[in-house]
Amino acid sequence: MTTLNETRLTTLGRKIKTARTIAGLKQSELAKVCDVSRSAVSQWESDVTEPAASKLFVIARVTGQSLDWLDR
Repeated sequence: MTTLNETRLTTLGRKIKTARTIAGLKQSELAKVCDVSRSAVSQWESDVTEPAASKLFVIARVTGQSLDWLDR
Protein backbone atom coordinates (compact mmCIF):
# COMPACT_ATOMS: atom_id res chain seq x y z
CA MET A 1 0.00 0.00 0.00
CA THR A 2 1.31 3.42 -0.93
CA THR A 3 1.43 6.04 1.78
CA LEU A 4 1.32 9.76 1.20
CA ASN A 5 4.83 10.19 2.57
CA GLU A 6 6.20 7.80 -0.07
CA THR A 7 4.58 9.66 -2.94
CA ARG A 8 6.06 12.87 -4.32
CA LEU A 9 3.19 15.19 -4.94
CA THR A 10 3.66 18.70 -6.18
CA THR A 11 0.21 20.06 -6.91
CA LEU A 12 -2.92 20.38 -4.86
CA GLY A 13 -4.83 18.43 -7.50
CA ARG A 14 -2.45 15.47 -7.27
CA LYS A 15 -2.70 15.53 -3.49
CA ILE A 16 -6.50 15.54 -3.59
CA LYS A 17 -6.58 12.65 -6.06
CA THR A 18 -4.06 10.61 -4.08
CA ALA A 19 -5.85 11.24 -0.77
CA ARG A 20 -9.20 10.32 -2.34
CA THR A 21 -7.80 7.15 -3.91
CA ILE A 22 -6.08 5.99 -0.72
CA ALA A 23 -9.33 6.63 1.18
CA GLY A 24 -11.12 4.40 -1.33
CA LEU A 25 -13.50 7.11 -2.52
CA LYS A 26 -14.82 7.68 -6.01
CA GLN A 27 -14.96 11.22 -7.38
CA SER A 28 -18.74 11.10 -7.11
CA GLU A 29 -18.54 10.11 -3.43
CA LEU A 30 -16.14 12.93 -2.60
CA ALA A 31 -18.32 15.33 -4.58
CA LYS A 32 -21.39 14.37 -2.56
CA VAL A 33 -19.63 14.91 0.78
CA CYS A 34 -18.26 18.27 -0.44
CA ASP A 35 -21.65 19.26 -1.89
CA VAL A 36 -20.22 19.89 -5.37
CA SER A 37 -20.50 18.18 -8.74
CA ARG A 38 -18.30 15.28 -9.77
CA SER A 39 -16.91 17.50 -12.52
CA ALA A 40 -15.81 20.02 -9.85
CA VAL A 41 -13.77 17.28 -8.17
CA SER A 42 -12.34 16.32 -11.56
CA GLN A 43 -11.33 19.95 -12.16
CA TRP A 44 -9.65 20.11 -8.75
CA GLU A 45 -7.71 16.92 -9.44
CA SER A 46 -6.67 18.21 -12.87
CA ASP A 47 -5.52 21.53 -11.38
CA VAL A 48 -8.03 23.43 -13.52
CA THR A 49 -9.59 25.00 -10.43
CA GLU A 50 -8.96 24.86 -6.67
CA PRO A 51 -11.48 24.07 -3.97
CA ALA A 52 -12.52 26.73 -1.49
CA ALA A 53 -10.83 26.54 1.91
CA SER A 54 -14.01 25.15 3.44
CA LYS A 55 -13.95 22.28 0.92
CA LEU A 56 -10.28 21.54 1.70
CA PHE A 57 -11.29 21.07 5.33
CA VAL A 58 -13.95 18.55 4.29
CA ILE A 59 -11.53 16.74 1.96
CA ALA A 60 -8.98 16.44 4.77
CA ARG A 61 -11.60 15.14 7.19
CA VAL A 62 -13.14 12.51 4.91
CA THR A 63 -9.81 11.25 3.54
CA GLY A 64 -8.09 11.14 6.92
CA GLN A 65 -5.32 13.49 5.79
CA SER A 66 -4.15 16.63 7.51
CA LEU A 67 -5.23 19.99 6.22
CA ASP A 68 -1.61 21.02 6.61
CA TRP A 69 -0.47 18.33 4.16
CA LEU A 70 -3.11 19.21 1.58
CA ASP A 71 -2.44 22.91 1.75
CA ARG A 72 1.38 22.90 1.54
